[in-house]
Amino acid sequence: MRHVVVTLTCLVALAMVQVATLAFADTRRALEAEARKYGTPMVRVSDGVFPMGSLTGPAKNQPLHEVSLTTFYIDQYEVTTARYAKFLAAAGQDDPGLVPMLWDQVNFSDDGDRPVMGVTWVAADAYCRWMGKRLPTEAEWEKAA
Repeated sequence: MRHVVVTLTCLVALAMVQVATLAFADTRRALEAEARKYGTPMVRVSDGVFPMGSLTGPAKNQPLHEVSLTTFYIDQYEVTTARYAKFLAAAGQDDPGLVPMLWDQVNFSDDGDRPVMGVTWVAADAYCRWMGKRLPTEAEWEKAA
């Protein structure tokens, strides 16, 4: 009888592993399709635990602690000035909350491929929503970095 119970337990565990593997593969395929959809190069950051914070340094960075994250994608490069200009054209450059500081001094022939600067959190959030994405959490940003 005990042998039957052990065998059944092993079969159930094997079935659970197979279901989890299939679910992970589906999730991975969905995440990769989402990354390709937007046309900006993205990198996959795998799930797992990582140390966040610091043992020393400013109090706001302490204490060192472990954080667990699921797999996510993040843009490989910063948003360029040219790409942000496309967002402004689509979203309406009249909204002063979206226009970066010193935007009137941007020279697109020199600065178009450089990262956009002077963007507020609200503007960055609006840009991400326009792209169908979101800003990374602090933990995601640290793990990706």
